[in-house]
Amino acid sequence: MSSLGRLCMGLCVAGVALASVLPPLPASAQEGLENVVSTAGTTIQDRAGRHWAYLFWQGSSPGLILGRTYAVYAKPGDPTSPAPYQRVSIVSQQIDPRNIEPLLRRAENVGEDPAKLEQDLHSLFEALMPAGSISRAEKVSAAIRGSLAQEEYFQNLLLMARIHPGVALALGVAYADVLPAQTTFEVRLFDPVTENDLGVIGRVTLVPGAPVVLPAPGAPVEVPDTTPKGDINVKLRWATPDPLRRLGLLQYGFNVWRVTKAYAEAASNRWDLVPPSPDKLIAAAAKVPAYVKRCNNLPILTDKDFGTNDVANFKPPPAGDPETYFYSDDDGRFRPGYVNQGFTNGARFYYFVTARDILGRDGFVSPGTLVTVCDRNPPLPPDGVRVVNDYSFVGGTPRQCLRVIWNQNTNTADPVTNYWVYRWTNLTEMHAKAGNPTNNRIAIVRHTNGLATTSYLDAGPGAPSVPADLGRTFWYTVRAQDYGACGPNLSGNSAPAFGVLRDRVGPDAPTGNIEIHCLQPQVRYLSYALTNPSAPWKFTFRLNCFRASSQIAWVQFVAGIYDPRTGTFVAMYDSGQLFYSPGDANREFVFSTDAPGHYGDYLQVWPKVVTFDGQMGQLLPPFMVRLEESWLPDKDVLIYFEARLVAGRTGANQGCQRHTPVTPEGTRTNIVIIGYPTPTSQEWRLYRRVDDGPMTLLCHGAVGGAPSFSCQDDGLPPNGATICYYLQVLDEHGNPSPMVKLGCVTTAPAAPPPAPLLSPLLATGVTNNPGMTITWFCPPPGLERFEVWIAGKPNPVASNLAPGFLTLRPSSFLQPNPTPQTMVLNGATNAYDFYVFLTPRIGPGFGPGPEFNVPCSIELGETYTVFVKAVTRDGTVSEPSNVEQFVWNPANTNFPLCTIPWPARGLPPVNTSGDFKPADTNVGVGILAGYYRGYEAPLTGAVVLVGGSILTSRDAAQVRQRPQWLKGEVNPMSLLFTNAAGEKLFPMVLYRYQVPNERFAVVSGDIVQVSPMLENIAYEITNYCVTTGNQRICHTNSLLRDSYIVYDRLPINDLTYFFFMLVPDTQPVISGARYKYLLVRFRKNGEIAEVIPTNEMDVP
Repeated sequence: MSSLGRLCMGLCVAGVALASVLPPLPASAQEGLENVVSTAGTTIQDRAGRHWAYLFWQGSSPGLILGRTYAVYAKPGDPTSPAPYQRVSIVSQQIDPRNIEPLLRRAENVGEDPAKLEQDLHSLFEALMPAGSISRAEKVSAAIRGSLAQEEYFQNLLLMARIHPGVALALGVAYADVLPAQTTFEVRLFDPVTENDLGVIGRVTLVPGAPVVLPAPGAPVEVPDTTPKGDINVKLRWATPDPLRRLGLLQYGFNVWRVTKAYAEAASNRWDLVPPSPDKLIAAAAKVPAYVKRCNNLPILTDKDFGTNDVANFKPPPAGDPETYFYSDDDGRFRPGYVNQGFTNGARFYYFVTARDILGRDGFVSPGTLVTVCDRNPPLPPDGVRVVNDYSFVGGTPRQCLRVIWNQNTNTADPVTNYWVYRWTNLTEMHAKAGNPTNNRIAIVRHTNGLATTSYLDAGPGAPSVPADLGRTFWYTVRAQDYGACGPNLSGNSAPAFGVLRDRVGPDAPTGNIEIHCLQPQVRYLSYALTNPSAPWKFTFRLNCFRASSQIAWVQFVAGIYDPRTGTFVAMYDSGQLFYSPGDANREFVFSTDAPGHYGDYLQVWPKVVTFDGQMGQLLPPFMVRLEESWLPDKDVLIYFEARLVAGRTGANQGCQRHTPVTPEGTRTNIVIIGYPTPTSQEWRLYRRVDDGPMTLLCHGAVGGAPSFSCQDDGLPPNGATICYYLQVLDEHGNPSPMVKLGCVTTAPAAPPPAPLLSPLLATGVTNNPGMTITWFCPPPGLERFEVWIAGKPNPVASNLAPGFLTLRPSSFLQPNPTPQTMVLNGATNAYDFYVFLTPRIGPGFGPGPEFNVPCSIELGETYTVFVKAVTRDGTVSEPSNVEQFVWNPANTNFPLCTIPWPARGLPPVNTSGDFKPADTNVGVGILAGYYRGYEAPLTGAVVLVGGSILTSRDAAQVRQRPQWLKGEVNPMSLLFTNAAGEKLFPMVLYRYQVPNERFAVVSGDIVQVSPMLENIAYEITNYCVTTGNQRICHTNSLLRDSYIVYDRLPINDLTYFFFMLVPDTQPVISGARYKYLLVRFRKNGEIAEVIPTNEMDVP
């Protein structure tokens, strides 16, 4: 009895299809509210005209009624009738499709829609359905069996029972039968085991043809929502009057109906005044669905009841309720296949509400409420907002204002009508006041169709003005406004843009100067000494000048004997130009006084020095020495000078035009530009232009109140160029000054130009028209042309030696042409007058190199002596090439002709044994390739090591500058690596090919020649002597004259050095690439002896 005690029983009210609820046994109030079973009933007439009774019972929790068995009893009349109750049915939950199908057919008599049932079963329980085609009864069975164990489907099953009588019958919570007359029904809890009734849970009296029609709800009320969530939708709620509440057990949900304003107010309807009947409303929805529509598909269930007095109270709680709504009508516009038939911004509709009974029938219709569909979605904020200074002349007076420009909104669904423009003094103000859209608004600007942008000139009251607001920053934002039927919508603020009224007059032009590192020739005094006399009882002077750089072309001494007693020069002597020849390091000028002279007089010497590129050294104060009586009669005076290149920083255009990027000691130097700002300057910018290239920004910075600023140009072109510098300053508003050209500087190459390698002179022509071809090899990068020095004996060289190829260099005092040179050739010392010729520029007119040829017309029997120098763009001259001589003699043609067979040869062998080693066993290296940075030699690049030795004294070699030399009569060929058979690496040619690596996974495989045929190493043995006191010291050196060989040495300690002989790669390499070299060694007969591969080498 305990479970029965929790059940409640419905008692009939005569003539009304509704049962009151009372507990059959004593129970607590709380227990009665928690466990309530209610029973309701109604009648319906089927298509055949029969009246049917429909009973439905439900519990406060599903577990109270589901899964139980019930007996249904009936008796004619009302509950007071003495007629006994007769059991008419036993009802329980069914899962057998054979039992379910009759129940579904019975349900069709009380209004079940079979098609809607199939649709709802498919949409709610598709996952529970077995595969294949099954009947509707089998679908209901599957839905019941699958839902009992799964909560989410169980709730859907309860919903199906309320809207589909067939499902309620199958669940055993409803009963349907023909109703012949007034009948009172009792629903009793039944025990199928003992077949006993356990208690009555409900009693209902039904009268045929008298169903209860539910009263009308209150008129719907629109719940206002001005946020974007209220865009194109209508939110409704309504009151539940007391009569409808009293019939709540017969009701299950509501229906919402929407009728167009025109249809509702039509003269034939006037539903705006009197709501239609349920039947008329349903019929209109079926006949004219474009005007009348039921909005909801499922019953609308409410979780709160409003009264007529509080349903329209939208005050904040607890006074009112601004949030709750029962239904939101968006016309289903987000469903697939949606077609809009007028549910748009500004459309107006009447909404009606009906209550649904337990069979889904509509009750009486509520009064209609006219509602307007509103656009609540604001447009996007305008983009592209910017502020510019606007200049104009008004009445002949210049006016400067700020103009705000923005892109118009052209791709919005709702057209934009206006733009609201705001001005702010700072961003903090914008964030603080943006909540009120009228704060700081300065204008409303109409949207103009067909334009991409629009603008507003801020020139009204309170607008920024000149000069009061110069330099002050103002911020502007723009909001877009669209047309909304319920009021316009404003977008958010655009991204802020700032504007400043600026003074557009820039500062005056700045000034500046350029400091360069200048390398200039100079003669300095070293020392003097006394030697044995050459002319007794005369003062004899020997002025000896040693040149420390091979760039020194000649020196000149002007000397005078100064008598301090008379203040005059008693004698003057001039050496004239003393030219240095290739390999010659000393020049001497000897003179004696014409008279015995007076001791106490002074010798004053003014030395002069000039380089091969025509630079003359600065004139220094004269050297002076007092003539002593003790020097007579048997002493000569030996005075030592040194001609050198002196590096120093100086201003451009102050006697020096060329910047030297590397000092003779190997230190890199930069061009320094110093600028001087003008008043109001806040920023400076320095630009440069290399040759005829584009102008690029080099340096910039803030002036910061300093009187000057500086910039160092450390990115000089490696091969030299002409660089022009331009300076500009700006004020605090960014207004520029005129751009000033500070000047142009010529830069020398970062490394000395390579010395050409001159091939033996080749005879051409015939006896009556002899000729010769001058051929040399030299890498062309960084070079402009060549100087070809040609001397003839016994006759001078003709000026038109090679028309179109050689032009005689103009003669001047600094660079005389011809130039006298003294050379030791073939063991004989001779003086030559060399004529200096200039080739055309390297390129299409002369050839790209690296091999160059010049055909010459010569004289028969004339001896020609030739060497070549490379010239860079700035005029820097390289070391001379090796010297070649040539005499054209008639050819001997008295020899028999013969045919020389050319036998087929196999591929040369590849030698990977590494047997080529230095003769000095203390040097533990062999052939080696690498990207090399010289220890002392001015060399950076790819090289192959081909020779080496150990040096045991500090002055055994000089490698820091060219010409490099070894002490003594050393043949460089003796330092080449040799194999066990004593064969040297030369003659050979160096090749290379690229090897794949991580950076260059795919390479061409091409083999590139990177050196000419190297048969011998060009060198020269030189001798010179220096007399100091009674001692005469002579030096013998081996000067390297080969531009394809480089010496270097690595100090081990104070007296020991590793000496390296290197062959440089003459071709450019790719940064990050990997290469392998091939040394192709030849025999004396010109055949390839072997190919020697090196290690792989990576370029940084």
